[in-house]
Amino acid sequence: MTKCQNKFRGLQTRSMSFFRAVEEMRREGEKMIPRPEDMRRQSSFKGNWYTELLQSIPLEVKAIWFYRDVLSKLSRYGLVREDVDGEVYCP
Repeated sequence: MTKCQNKFRGLQTRSMSFFRAVEEMRREGEKMIPRPEDMRRQSSFKGNWYTELLQSIPLEVKAIWFYRDVLSKLSRYGLVREDVDGEVYCP
């Protein structure tokens, strides 16, 4: 429903050409729809919670296999990828 509303709002144009109106509608519609890539980029500027979590966990806990598996799963959502060496890379 919101997609249709966004397109309807995008139709409010001053040009008399149909093709220009459609192009303008597409541009306006794309601005209104949030994209996951943009959300990730914006949240990466706010700070990386995963690296803060890794820094606050004691080494003894990181050595336990169960917690290591949980941390690797959390790294998928923490805007962090692990290199082959096991080092954490922050984009």
